[in-house]
Amino acid sequence: MGFANPRVPRPRWGRGVCAVYAQRTTGAFVEGAAKDDAEAACVETGLEALQILATMDRQKQDAGTDRWRPSLWN
Repeated sequence: MGFANPRVPRPRWGRGVCAVYAQRTTGAFVEGAAKDDAEAACVETGLEALQILATMDRQKQDAGTDRWRPSLWN
């Protein structure tokens, strides 16, 4: 991975969310509506995270700084 190299830019946002669909030791799997609900929850979580990050970017820009800090939250 190039992240240790200072000339290679780090990803701006690099987080994730997941849903578990199987309990392999018992053989139980999430199917049907429960799987659809889990996938929808992941999408909603990701979209909400993007809204929060966009708000944080606006707050940084308004404050004239390149780093967000909790005191910028309003």
